[in-house]
Amino acid sequence: MVEIGGMCPDASGISTLSDFDVPRYEDLDSIDSAVGGELSRLVGQRLESVYVVFDARDEGQDTWDFDAPVILRFEELDVAVESVSGLSLSVAFGWAPTGSPLRMYPPDGGANDEINSWYDLSWREYDPVSDVFGRVVERVYWRADDCFHPLALGLRLEGGVHLRVGDGGDDTIPELVDPFVVNEATEFDDVVLPAGYRKPASSAPSVVSAEWLRIPNRNGAGVRFLMLEGRLRDGELCHRPLADRRLFVGGIELGFAVPEYTPHRERPGEVAVFIGPDELPDSLFVGKRIQIV
Repeated sequence: MVEIGGMCPDASGISTLSDFDVPRYEDLDSIDSAVGGELSRLVGQRLESVYVVFDARDEGQDTWDFDAPVILRFEELDVAVESVSGLSLSVAFGWAPTGSPLRMYPPDGGANDEINSWYDLSWREYDPVSDVFGRVVERVYWRADDCFHPLALGLRLEGGVHLRVGDGGDDTIPELVDPFVVNEATEFDDVVLPAGYRKPASSAPSVVSAEWLRIPNRNGAGVRFLMLEGRLRDGELCHRPLADRRLFVGGIELGFAVPEYTPHRERPGEVAVFIGPDELPDSLFVGKRIQIV
């Protein structure tokens, strides 16, 4: 398997971190067009481990202080993810030599050698997310800001656990996140769409509001009534029965409900859809963009 972005060890068996050279994308549509299809093929694979760069000379630090890729190791390949200051994201596939020593720059007999002497770098498994090692990927998705800068790669793993790998200031940080909670790491994740979504991302409607309804003549069954911005394309809800369609909202998928019930409460410029009973908080939906899958 080919190494990722020039990460091949040299004759001395050492890899050079600055050799990591893969395309960086500042636009969500661009990165999804480039790698979204390949990311979708991760569904069903087992995430074996997550590697980050450690510096043995920097006591007490979990990761290297500057930008470095995070390696996601699956059964069949490695995926490298690197975010740069929330403005661009790189995703590359292949093989990462996580067993080889690391240096920052290639040796040059001068300034680079001096800089390399300041560090003792190596790949290590990232213990804070070790709970997901060995879990199967159920969904791959993107997290972006409201200007559609790709911020992070998201994975939903078996057991309903979500792993976010991406922007954390000037670092690329792997973190287990609760999709129902907005915290410091996810406060700018306004756009959450699945890998391989229908483009452009700006055409995906946002959830304006969410409330519960009790539908008559259905034994009081409860459904959630989602009000969306009116950006759904003609016939998007009618190509096949709604019972066969699903909504992707905020990192999870939800099935449509009561397809024979005609929404009657739409306001101008909005579209109403129904989803089935659940215990998810309204905050998951409001403000998030949706994709019909």
